[in-house]
Order: sequence, then structure tokens, then C-alpha cells
Amino acid sequence: MQKFEGLEQEYAKYVGTKFGISTNTGTSALHLALKSIGIKKGDEIITSEFQMIAPAFAVSYCGATPVFVDCDDNLLIDVSKIKRKITKKTKAILVVHTYGRICQMDKIMELAKKYKLRVIEDGCEAQGGMFEDRMVGSFDIGVFSFYINKIIPAEEGGMITTDDENIASRARFLKNMSFSPEHDFLHQEIGFNYRMTNSQANYALANLRNINQIQQKRYQVKSWYDKYIKKEYQMPDNRSVVWIYDIKHPQKDKVVKLLNEKGIKARHGFRAMSEQLPFLGRFKHLKAYKMSKEVMYLPVSPLMTEEMVKNIADIVNSS
Repeated sequence: MQKFEGLEQEYAKYVGTKFGISTNTGTSALHLALKSIGIKKGDEIITSEFQMIAPAFAVSYCGATPVFVDCDDNLLIDVSKIKRKITKKTKAILVVHTYGRICQMDKIMELAKKYKLRVIEDGCEAQGGMFEDRMVGSFDIGVFSFYINKIIPAEEGGMITTDDENIASRARFLKNMSFSPEHDFLHQEIGFNYRMTNSQANYALANLRNINQIQQKRYQVKSWYDKYIKKEYQMPDNRSVVWIYDIKHPQKDKVVKLLNEKGIKARHGFRAMSEQLPFLGRFKHLKAYKMSKEVMYLPVSPLMTEEMVKNIADIVNSS
């Protein structure tokens, strides 16, 4: 058995699905998931305003249109606003579990069932996260990343999880250049070179088997941030898992610059998707736009010490 096949089996078991399909990146996993459910030009995919841009790009790769829904106070898609965006062209809801917080999957699945839509969960920032008694990525189609800064890191890599055998077969076919089982170099349709390497899989597999210890160390780092960061800067404490530590700061740009100058990998929060040049539209009324003016995030790593966290907090608090 190849290493990537072992990772597929163990990751699917971890998430609680029948199938895992490995890819070379999380973005290619998003694209592959969409292609595997037949998304094409003219289709619409509902997704969140406040997210990293990869899901919106993946929709565009298919020739489809991302339809953005504003966020709530948790930076997650506002479920109460999804229904008004559903049209006859809508084929799926692509939810993003941003910064380790988990979307309201019960309400999202209820909407999807009512309107006969597929649901894709982007769990790239929420590996191991739970909604009630179910793990992220187990509701319909899950997508994950093994990028070096993720909770389960590798050099790179991605994964699709699902119970749908047709989706799994389709994804495996497309990711491998659409080769037939005979491998006779006769291709019936356009495919992709989205295969994961064995070295990527080996790295991810080692971290998957150590996930409980990794999670515990990340929670410890979070608890230090909770202790030292001023309360008025802290975001809602409802992260299911700890990927990064997001905060709100009125001098966000200044703080990020100052931390970066000191070699600390702080980052700006995501921008509203409607603000992005490829999707330019009305955005200044959106909560996602307003939140992005203050939201930033601080690094979390299992290797961090309390002293390191306190040093970061001192800079944030005094800025």
C-alpha cells in the first residue's frame, strides 16, 4: 500500500466517513470536490463573505459563480441570510469553518435538504473540530489542507472526505489525469494532476497519529493568550479547535506591522470576498468588511512557550 492510501484510510476513519481522497493541496481538494459533483459554468455556489479566498477561486475554476453571504459575529456564514441567496442556479453551499469555529451545520443541512443542494465543508482551519457529536467533514463532503501551518501539517497536501461512493470514485478519477483503469493513454475528458506525494502523506500521517497531543498543546497556547491579551481585544471564545488566535484591535494595521518587524508571524484577518478585485461588488455595508478593519490573528504553534505568548501579548496590549 502506498503512503497516500494509508493516509486516506486513516483520515477517513478519523473524520468518520467511508472514503478519503488525497490531493496535493487544499485548494485542489476544493476544486476537485466541486468538479466531482458536476459544478459547471452557469452554476451558483453559496459561500461566506469572510474567508480565505481559495474557496471562491475554486468555484471560479469551475466556471461557476460564488454567491457570498455575510458573516455573523463569529466570522462564520450567517445562516439566517442563506435562504434569500438561493436561486434555481444554486447547486451547493460551501461553508468555511473559519479560525477553528464551526458553522451551524444542523441548520445548513436542513436548508440543503429542503432545496436539494450539496454541502461542502471547508475544514482546512478546523481539523478535528466538532459540531455536537459529529466531526467536521462528515456531513456530506469535507475538504481539508495539510499546509505547513495547519493543525495536521505536512509540506503540503489536501483531503476530501465523504460517504458518497460516486463522489469518491469521481474524485479519484479526475485527480489522476482522468486515466482509465487500463491506463491506455486514451482520455475521455479533462483531468487534473492533483496527486499527493508519498512524502507529503508520510508527514501528514505522522501528525494525524499524534493529533491529540498536538491539540492539547494548541489549547495550552490559547489559554496563555486568554490570560495575557486584554479582554476587550479577545474574540468569542467558542473555537472548537485552535488553529490561530484571532483578536480585534482598533490599531490592527499598526500591531501587525510591529509584530512582523519583530519576526512574529501575525497576520491581517480575511477581507470581504466582495471587496476582492476578481469579485468586486458592494461591500462597505457588510459585517465582513467592517470586521476585517479590526480582526487580525496571532500565531499558534505546539512549540510556543508561555514566555513567547506573554511577549506577543505585551506588544499587542501596549500598541
